[in-house]
Amino acid sequence: MPEDTSSSFWKSLRLPKQVPVGIKLVLFAMLAGLASIGYFRNSFFRETDPAAISDLDDSQAENRTVMKDFALTDAKGRVKTMKDYAGKVVILSFWASWCPPCLTELPTFADLKKKLGEDRVEILAVNLDEPEVAASFIPKFWQKNSLPFSSFFDPDKKAAKTLNVDVLPSNFVLDKKGLLVFRSDGANDWN
Repeated sequence: MPEDTSSSFWKSLRLPKQVPVGIKLVLFAMLAGLASIGYFRNSFFRETDPAAISDLDDSQAENRTVMKDFALTDAKGRVKTMKDYAGKVVILSFWASWCPPCLTELPTFADLKKKLGEDRVEILAVNLDEPEVAASFIPKFWQKNSLPFSSFFDPDKKAAKTLNVDVLPSNFVLDKKGLLVFRSDGANDWN
């Protein structure tokens, strides 16, 4: 009978039967620190109160960042660029099916769109899953939550790299001129 290499591996580690309290405290502090990173990054990147997106005007346009143009692919395979949304307020949200905060946040965009009106804001939900995962997950999730906007895809992750997206969800609000008004890394309640 062959030897069970997995159990011999664990035996070779010779882990202590009980972890000292000091090590537990250090591990807990590290976990708490990591968990707070999203909160602090979100607070740091806020440029405007997200509740004010329906009132975006040009009064502070000189302080806003120009958003680079990039391409996204919609569910029907059509390529759209940010220039296609010129003249509209846009919320660009990067998300994935494995991200629980993303799945909680997406329905709040639907509520926001209903409150503001269909023509006041465009929601561009950009999925970063592998294509086969996205193809099986998105239609079910969209139908279950009655989401009134489309999902887009960034198959080569160029848009995510352009915007330095390294936390999900990551959200960007653009004014009618395509200027960045607001950025957050981490979920928001858009209600």
